[in-house]
Amino acid sequence: MTKRTLLPRPLADGQALHASLSRRGLLRAGGLGLTGAGAALLFGCGGDDTVATDGELETTRIRIPATGSICVSPMLLARKFLPAEGFTDIVPWTAQADYFTDVAEGRTDFGVFYGFGVLQQIDNGLPLTILTGVHAGCFEVFARRGIDAIADLKGQKIGYPKNFGSDFIASVLRYVGFSAGQDSLLGYPGDDLTSAFSKGEVDAVVAVPPWGERLRAANAGHVILNSVEDRPWSQYYCCVIYANSAFVKNNPVATKRALRAIFKGADFISQDPQGAARYLVDQGYTADFAETGATFKHLNYRLWRDWHPEDTVRFMALRGKDNGTLKLTPDQIINRGTDWRFLNELKREMPALAFAPGSRSGFALNCEVGPLEPPLAAANAQPAVRS
Repeated sequence: MTKRTLLPRPLADGQALHASLSRRGLLRAGGLGLTGAGAALLFGCGGDDTVATDGELETTRIRIPATGSICVSPMLLARKFLPAEGFTDIVPWTAQADYFTDVAEGRTDFGVFYGFGVLQQIDNGLPLTILTGVHAGCFEVFARRGIDAIADLKGQKIGYPKNFGSDFIASVLRYVGFSAGQDSLLGYPGDDLTSAFSKGEVDAVVAVPPWGERLRAANAGHVILNSVEDRPWSQYYCCVIYANSAFVKNNPVATKRALRAIFKGADFISQDPQGAARYLVDQGYTADFAETGATFKHLNYRLWRDWHPEDTVRFMALRGKDNGTLKLTPDQIINRGTDWRFLNELKREMPALAFAPGSRSGFALNCEVGPLEPPLAAANAQPAVRS
């Protein structure tokens, strides 16, 4: 099996730092003898004292997930940065119906999930809009001795995390030329998945963080597919951020600011994985510091600056169209259920990041905030041409 490990593109030496600083921040920087880049490193953009200025915020209330797999931590960490974006009423959300219905019916504003699962819901007509990808990888397939490749899984029993569904492993099996039998894919909740594998109830399991780390720690089986390293899955996003379509249309400034907070969470992990892990443990999102830190080192959260999620949507949609699980074409799904305007603007405004241990947030972001483009500033804007 051909493998490739994706590494972030290094930042150019001497790249200019820009930051939007408050007058008070500049005075504090001057008092400490800091100017230019030094002040930017200490106080960051939209940081501890300043509020981002993209135009008038349509709402100061936002509802975001309060639970989820460790791999989607940028969404959990966003809560740390949302106040600097002007949000004063941050409502944590725990799924009542399911990840998709709650967002579609307006019980929460944002969600994060495996990309193909979101495409299926858009294909079914739910009003969801994909805004960006989160990271590559996170799925691994562990198998017992004697199973050395995905092709060896034909006729074997495969366990998968029930809350994530079987979409990933089903698409992998189809990719190598066969479909799983009706009784061969078995869903398990949480730790029951690793227990079933250890007891021999299944021959292989699909693991997401933190269960992959737990299987490694227990020396249970061996990895026959790692979506961080193995093509073609390593070349595309795993999970995507999506939102209620009406929220995006009616609150473009709030959508952009929320997405910026999520990207700050991703950058926090990239620059200081141990610090991000400690923050999540201290806030009660997870109990295991070592597991969380190991997951952050395993996954790449820098990709949002370099990759475009439309490639992922097209890849997944093509697989779904070919095997009959999606009715819409890739172009129809892209036109109906994606909006890249916010991502494209934030890529321009946040071109780099730098660690700043002196600030309360722990790091500073290179993000000189510019004016909104006309289509984004209008609540009833026509669909933009996606690039």
